[in-house]
Amino acid sequence: MSDHGHDGSQHGSGRHDPPSPRSEIGGPTGGSPEDLCRSVVALRRRVLRLSDELRLATRRADESVDRNREHVCSLESLEMMCATQGREIERYRAEVHRLREERDAVQSSLESDRIIGLEPPQPAPEISALEAEIVDLNRDLDRRSDEIRHLEAHIDDLSKDRGHLESTIRHLNSEMTHAGGEILDLQQANHDLDRSWEDAESTLSATEENLCRTRSELDRVEAELLLSRSDRTDRASSGPDPQLQRADLPPTGPTQADLDQVVQERDSLQDQIRARDAEILAAQRTLGLLQLDLAAHRARSASDKVRLQTLEGDMTRARHDVEVAQKAYADQERTITQNQAQIRTLSRDLGKVVCERDALRHEYSAAFQLLASISATIGAPLPQIQLRLDPGSDTDQPAGGIPRSPSAETSGSDDQGVDASGSKRSRSRSRSPSPSRPQKKRSVPVEAEDESMEEEDESEFDLGGGSTGGRSPSPDQASSPSSKDADSRKTTGEVIEVGSASDEEEGDDEEENAEVADDLYEAQTLMAISQSRSEARRRDHASPQRRSAGGSGGSPDGSDGSDSDTGSGGQGNSAGPTGGSGPASPPSGRQPRRITFVPQ
Repeated sequence: MSDHGHDGSQHGSGRHDPPSPRSEIGGPTGGSPEDLCRSVVALRRRVLRLSDELRLATRRADESVDRNREHVCSLESLEMMCATQGREIERYRAEVHRLREERDAVQSSLESDRIIGLEPPQPAPEISALEAEIVDLNRDLDRRSDEIRHLEAHIDDLSKDRGHLESTIRHLNSEMTHAGGEILDLQQANHDLDRSWEDAESTLSATEENLCRTRSELDRVEAELLLSRSDRTDRASSGPDPQLQRADLPPTGPTQADLDQVVQERDSLQDQIRARDAEILAAQRTLGLLQLDLAAHRARSASDKVRLQTLEGDMTRARHDVEVAQKAYADQERTITQNQAQIRTLSRDLGKVVCERDALRHEYSAAFQLLASISATIGAPLPQIQLRLDPGSDTDQPAGGIPRSPSAETSGSDDQGVDASGSKRSRSRSRSPSPSRPQKKRSVPVEAEDESMEEEDESEFDLGGGSTGGRSPSPDQASSPSSKDADSRKTTGEVIEVGSASDEEEGDDEEENAEVADDLYEAQTLMAISQSRSEARRRDHASPQRRSAGGSGGSPDGSDGSDSDTGSGGQGNSAGPTGGSGPASPPSGRQPRRITFVPQ
């Protein structure tokens, strides 16, 4: 038994931190086998409880490892989502950059086609709205990029925490492995103690039996000795017979020998009892060491349990952070999808605007060519028409038509009888003034018919003897047959009949240009008729002897009204024929209808 304890002490001395429960044998004295049995039972219970706690801690550590693995997978998926979102944002930025380049190209093309007119250019509302939306989208993309960078930084922090948690888990696993080895050592020591205790019990029971037998033998021997002494005393007092004394002498030797043998056996049994007591004390000291080791392991298990709980809390917080990050990424995906839809819509709108702009540019180019052909047909100089994009509208339109003439702007103020509504109209736009020739002046409108009816100038007509501050016709107009006929009829006072087509009509004029010229001529004629009627009514109030010729003629651009009654006789008689000519020069080879006023 002592050799077994010595072997256990040598086996336990191999571990230094923490010391093995079998590192030494020794301890406080005292105790009984029953106390040793109870201590061993308590030790078994504690070892079982510690084993259960270790299994629970191992299971929790496995669960934490599984959760950490799930967390790692979720982090990897989030990193992949971040990379995908980054590529998507780069694609969006490239799309926005492409849209910006297209916008710049459109603006540069528009700037190349734009000639600055009288009024300053204004940005187109569609392009301004598109630019504002693109700026908003860029700002939103920048904000989303900042949020994604923040989430990436948060993911990096989570990755660092994950690495720290993994190192903590590895440390806990190593500690649990170390604790498992110590528990195995304790269990082995417990088994050794159980075997020693069983051997000690068997030896103690055998020793007690031997001791009982020895004590019974000692009692019997002592009783025999007492009987023999009493017999000898009786014999000595009664005068013993020498023969009897000789007969009693032989038993004296064996009795003394038996007594010596019993004493020796008693001494040996006492030595054995002392050895067993020493072994029991050593077992008690080992049990105390085991109790201390169990307390230390229990404290370490409690600290490991606290660490595991802290780890579980960290994993829960990390899982919550991952869920928040997933929700944020879902929101980012929805927002980016909406932004992508808006970008597609804006791209389609921009394409439509560009197509409409190109179509309008083609239309205006065709209209300008048609207007040039009409101007060439009617013999007027080509009006200086500037095509530009009005940034405030959706279409391209002429910037200002024929430029205004300073003399035309001042002629309305010199005339006294001009109509209030006619004075507010726009002036004629020809840049070839010839104030020395007092003949009628014509304007060639370059805009639509409704615009031409609103922009006639009353100062373009001179009924004879009036101011010639208005525009003079072009050389082609001055040499036209209509102006010659009007000059030849100024002194006659005859009624100028409605003219027909000239004999020298050119047959190669295009019919389409003639129709357009006729439409413009009719519109100006209607405007002149309406204005002549108003002038006729005014003349009727001033001079009842004069009246209009039934609305059969009139000034196309309005008359100043100062030449009918205040001029000289010859001039007054010739004012009507002069003022009744057509508003514009007809196409080359065609004579317009001429309508005059006839005094009665």
